[in-house]
Order: sequence, then C-alpha cells, then structure tokens
Amino acid sequence: VKDWRGHKALSLDVFNPSKQRVQLTIRIDDKKNYQDYDDRYNRGFIITPGANHIVIPFDSMSASRTNRNLNLAHIRRVFIFEAHPREKTTLFIDAIKLQ
Repeated sequence: VKDWRGHKALSLDVFNPSKQRVQLTIRIDDKKNYQDYDDRYNRGFIITPGANHIVIPFDSMSASRTNRNLNLAHIRRVFIFEAHPREKTTLFIDAIKLQ
C-alpha cells in the first residue's frame, strides 16, 4: 500500500530468540529515487530477547535530519534491517500493518 493517509501508525511484532539485544533499523522512503539519509525516515529500535512490539506514529515520523514530514500519500519503500551486524542474527518479524 503506497497511500498511508487515513492511518495513524505503522506497527509490527519482532521476536528475538537470542539472549542478546539487537539494534534493528526501520527506513521509510517517500520519493521515487533512493533518498539520502538526511531526507528519509530512519530510526533504530533496540530489540530485546523475546517478544517486542514496535509502533511508529505518523505524527512523529519525519526525515532523519531535515525534520521534513514524509508524504504519506506516496510511500515508496520500507526497509527493516540490522546495520553492520557482527554475527548472524535471527529475528522473526510478523504482523506488519497500518493502524
């Protein structure tokens, strides 16, 4: 779904089966070309062992450094990743949805 207007948040569940915390990054682009870090939503979340629930309210979602509000009518991509992992990591991601 590219048009997120009419929704209030993006949510997802992440289960971490290890005993170590993991830094998970969520990146959201609203432009056709890949955006520079300063002009996209990019935020890290600490995923603790066990079940984790992440909610990103749209009224707090802005570009990383420019504080530009993302254009919710034209969401292009969502990336969920671990930046520069030191070792293999297993996470279970489920229930990605717009609220």
